Amino acid sequence: MVKIILGAAQLRSRYGINKDYTPVREFIKILKICNKNNIKKIDTALDYNKFGTQLTKSYLKGFNIISKIKFKKKINFHEYESNILESLSNLNKKSYYAILHHNIFEFSDKDIKLHIDFLNFLKKKKYTRKVGISIYNSKDLKKIKDFKSIDIIQFPLNIFDTDVIDYISLKKIKNVELHARSILLQGILVNNFKKGKKIFNINYKTLLDWENWCKNNNISKLQACLNFVASIKKLDYIVIGFNKSKQLKEFLNFRNKTSNIYPNIFKNINKKIIDPRKWKTK
Repeated sequence: MVKIILGAAQLRSRYGINKDYTPVREFIKILKICNKNNIKKIDTALDYNKFGTQLTKSYLKGFNIISKIKFKKKINFHEYESNILESLSNLNKKSYYAILHHNIFEFSDKDIKLHIDFLNFLKKKKYTRKVGISIYNSKDLKKIKDFKSIDIIQFPLNIFDTDVIDYISLKKIKNVELHARSILLQGILVNNFKKGKKIFNINYKTLLDWENWCKNNNISKLQACLNFVASIKKLDYIVIGFNKSKQLKEFLNFRNKTSNIYPNIFKNINKKIIDPRKWKTK
């Protein structure tokens, strides 16, 4: 069974291809369902619209929070430490489950080491139990010279994008907790592919091939996506957000029925599809 971390990017902020957000009242319903289903981790970030101040602190009781830091070019570690303490106070938490470096692709190897050292400083002060990185591709991962300095790697993984997990397997990276996000590619993999024409400036054959594969195999897109991530045994968690509690209930139903039916034919996908930073809307 796939273990879930609840993504909170949609809470009161426009996120994803449809720019939907989750009202606080609906997010509380989602939290209650998570509690009943032993989903105890929430993925957020310091810049996610002051996550925690929008919720009554009692609703977050029992949840472990993962946060991300987007480092600036001019580093002020005292400011970051103050922000961490403020956010913990807002969440009514003594420490985070994990703090992740959110934008290593913008920095040199030397700067990244400095940042990771700072995260481990926060860990030593017990502001967080674990530290890690949130990346987009294996090129980002190559910037980490010492994997003993991090506890977690969060990365995109879906039927179209196996770049990072392939690299991790190739380099035999061990003793690091693996968190996969973008398993539905912000909804692209479960939406009607024609909607992609409002998003992408490219050839849509891959999206059509994917839709046809699901039809030919008599399987829903969501089930095929879940079957795929469930097949990767070294994976520890998947990070996924929901706009409505109904979506979470549907997801849990599919999660409990995973099988070995999923495609292995989608390789060398155009990076304009798999990297949201390259998406263009019309």
